[in-house]
Amino acid sequence: MRCFVCVQALGFDLRASSFLSLVPWLVMAVGSSAAGFLADSLIARGTSVTTVRKTVQSVSMLLPAVALLFLSNPSISPAAAVTAMTLALGVTSLGQAGFVANMSDIAPLQAGQMFGLCNTFGCLAGILGVLSVGFIVDFSGSFAPVFQITAAMYVVAVVCWNLLCTGERVF
Repeated sequence: MRCFVCVQALGFDLRASSFLSLVPWLVMAVGSSAAGFLADSLIARGTSVTTVRKTVQSVSMLLPAVALLFLSNPSISPAAAVTAMTLALGVTSLGQAGFVANMSDIAPLQAGQMFGLCNTFGCLAGILGVLSVGFIVDFSGSFAPVFQITAAMYVVAVVCWNLLCTGERVF
């Protein structure tokens, strides 16, 4: 959550927005570590690697989609908006035990190369995403369509992930 969102869309002053924009990222940092412990414990209890990767990644995308849809309501309170954004980013961190860890499952000897390639495409998508958000907000005057489009993209990604993911070695 950028300070611009806090100041312009939620009416916070700059000092409050600087602290509140930190909260979701702190939750995400803790969640990333917790995700690893959760996945490891599920695998140690006999849950298949594929099931663990599919489950944690699906949760890491579906719950943020719901939070973003809630966030797209322009009449929510600032506290509710910060809570929704914190939930969206915090739960997204479960993906560390899904998509990110899956690279080591499917290509243990090339996991670093795969991660670099995925980060490259992720950075390119981030550049296009920032441009798109600017155009959408300029056109609509609201962040609501951005949150709704992102939520829809999460749902499509969950379907693709569950159709294509495996925890078995591929490369």
